[in-house]
Amino acid sequence: MKAALYFFVLLLSTFANAQNYKLIEELRAVATKDRAIAIGNEMIAATPTKYRLYVTKESINAGIFRLRYIPAELTDADMTNGNFTEKQRSTFITIDFSFYNAGEDINAVRPAVITYKLNEITANYLDLFPIWKKYYKPDANFEKTITDFKMQHLKETDKKIDVYIFQTETGWALRNM
Repeated sequence: MKAALYFFVLLLSTFANAQNYKLIEELRAVATKDRAIAIGNEMIAATPTKYRLYVTKESINAGIFRLRYIPAELTDADMTNGNFTEKQRSTFITIDFSFYNAGEDINAVRPAVITYKLNEITANYLDLFPIWKKYYKPDANFEKTITDFKMQHLKETDKKIDVYIFQTETGWALRNM
C-alpha cells in the first residue's frame, strides 16, 4: 500500500511541476498578432508588478513585432512628457516576436499569412523570474537561477524547445531559440 501511495505522490508532483508545453510550443508559431498580444498579457500577469500594455510596434524591415509594458501607475501623458523615474524606466518590459511569411507567396512585401515567434522578453529579474518559473521551469529557485546554468536553461530536443534566461548589461532577458 505504501508503494502505491508513494507512486501516486510522485506522479502527482510530476504533473504539478510540469512545464506548460502547449504554450511553449505555440510560442514558436503564434497564428495572429492578437494572439501574440494575448500571450504577452498572460505572461505579464505572472509578474508581481502591475503592468499595462503601453505600445505595440511592428517593424516590417526588421521582422519584429514589439510589445512594451509599463507600470500601471504611469499614464500616457507621463510617458509622452517623460514624467517617470529611472527606477520606473528600469521596470519596463519588452516582448519581441519575430514574424515571417507562412503563406505561399514568399516574395510578398507584406504577406497575407504571417506567423509570429517569441524571440525575447527583457525585464528586471524580479519580474522576469516569475514568468520563467510559471511557464518554463516550475522547479526554478529564485537565488539559484541567478548563477546556475541548469536553472537558466530549458532544452528538450525532442520537443524542439531551447529557451534560456540570462543577465544582460541593463537587466535580464528570456530568449527563445
